[in-house]
Amino acid sequence: MKFLLPLIALVCAAAALVAQTNATASKAQRGDTQILSDFLEAGLTSHTAVYRGNVRVEDPLMKLTCELLSARFVTNNSKLEIESIIAEKNVVVDRLDEKGRNSHATAEKLVYTYKVTGTVTNEIIELSGNPQLTNAQLGRLEGELIIWNKTTDIVNVKAPRTSIKIPGSNSIPSALTLPTGPKN
Repeated sequence: MKFLLPLIALVCAAAALVAQTNATASKAQRGDTQILSDFLEAGLTSHTAVYRGNVRVEDPLMKLTCELLSARFVTNNSKLEIESIIAEKNVVVDRLDEKGRNSHATAEKLVYTYKVTGTVTNEIIELSGNPQLTNAQLGRLEGELIIWNKTTDIVNVKAPRTSIKIPGSNSIPSALTLPTGPKN
């Protein structure tokens, strides 16, 4: 039984990995998150979960598909919390925001990190490997690397390759990089 309880806790924590990406929605509003794959490896002492083959994360607010998903957890007040998630190979994400607008992202790699130090929260999503991000606010962004700081709501695009028409303007900038903040 001692072996089974940590395994259940780790798998439950892995299944809740998407819940941290939208702190404003309560669990009752969101429903359950399911992670489906061909194979799962759960590291009991390393606090890791690795999903391989046809990985599908299904959540009422988000759907993610990829070939490999790795999650790392940390212990905080005797409960497991997500520290990082790495999705690799043919990553596709569709997410609804709080207003019901869809954001669509594709990349070869997505890295999500979450860390609370004292009263400071850092929540970063990095897309690499031909990343593309499309939503109603930004239009379509493409570049070498897209970094979204969810805490400050700032998006940085390295080597942008996208033209975006600015509403009310007759000109189209050759590229758009959103406000830059401090590098994390």
